[in-house]
Amino acid sequence: MQNNLLEKARKLNNTGAWYEAEDDLNNALASYKEALELYGELNDPEGKAIALNNIGGIYKKTGKLDEALKVFNESLKIAEELEDMQGKATRLNNIGVIYQTKGELNKALDVFQKSLTIAEKLKDPRLNSICLNNNGMIYQSKGELDKALDYYKKALKIDEKLKNELGKTLRLNNIGRIYQAKEEHNKALEFYKKSLKIAKDLNEKHLIATRLNNIGTTLRVKGDLDKAFENFEAALKIDEELKDEYGKATRLNNIGGILKDKGDFKTALNYWEKAEKIFKKLGQKKEYDTVSKNISIIKEKIS
Repeated sequence: MQNNLLEKARKLNNTGAWYEAEDDLNNALASYKEALELYGELNDPEGKAIALNNIGGIYKKTGKLDEALKVFNESLKIAEELEDMQGKATRLNNIGVIYQTKGELNKALDVFQKSLTIAEKLKDPRLNSICLNNNGMIYQSKGELDKALDYYKKALKIDEKLKNELGKTLRLNNIGRIYQAKEEHNKALEFYKKSLKIAKDLNEKHLIATRLNNIGTTLRVKGDLDKAFENFEAALKIDEELKDEYGKATRLNNIGGILKDKGDFKTALNYWEKAEKIFKKLGQKKEYDTVSKNISIIKEKIS
């Protein structure tokens, strides 16, 4: 009987993962919760910790950050009781991401540093790279760019040793973002282009689009509007292929900016109105407000 319940719980977790991959988050959550209930009946703490972590991931994706934080902490407590250091580090990373999303950067940094300490003790290079990267993101958000750069470069060095190409493209992109923030635009372009090459080799289309976008943004700042336009358009084409509405709106907004810089106000307005419509539909208030402001300014110019 217990074996049957255990098999059912595992199948429910796998079903939840399948629904999650299909972006069917309601059914994913239902499957994970049912798995959690069965693991509770079985008195299987390891299974409970995994199911709780999966549930937290769904809450995070749906913006229910307090609920996510609660279940991640429950999962962390079980990992601590089991003396599962790998699980503890993973849960701490998840908790750190929630604090980061909530804007509680000092709390995020605290848990990310705890996770990094565990990764170093475990001598787990892949986990170490992730933890270094997470610390870098917080320092970047806090405006401590040199510290962020140091963490990103350490993470990149590990990924290079591991020949972890996905990790490399992520770290290279983050390093590019730091140089962009430091207004060292040629260095930013150098790292963005390296990141783009790996993303293309991996055929990671979403990553290709974001790298093209970052290159376009940097080229725009450098005043190379035609090349910036080409990169934004190439990114937009991928977003349309992937049906990535947020990415599509972002690219439309950026293309509108290029057209505005070129003095083509009417065409810029057309792109911005399309972006505004998508941001409104997606409920992206900050982005919607920014585009709406651009539209108001441009309408005054052409009236």
